[in-house]
Amino acid sequence: IGPQGKNVKKIELMLKRKIKILEYNDNLLTFVKNVISPIKAEGIIEEEGIVTITPKDSRTRGLLIGREAVHLRAFEAIVKRYFDISEMKVV
Repeated sequence: IGPQGKNVKKIELMLKRKIKILEYNDNLLTFVKNVISPIKAEGIIEEEGIVTITPKDSRTRGLLIGREAVHLRAFEAIVKRYFDISEMKVV
């Protein structure tokens, strides 16, 4: 990472992409919490391969989903790389 994220910023400039570094955890719910950070969720549950995130308010819900569900699908793609889930949804 480097001092003050210097190496990450350098790679972002080279790739012309934003980079997000997150902590891996074997526990699915903790991993999902790390993926959606810094957004805070009121609750995260998993039932039959479907991860359900309960936001605090409508603004948080909007941040989690994003325009045309772009953020939600990106979070889902990251989680699917490491865990066998079928879907993520925000209620």
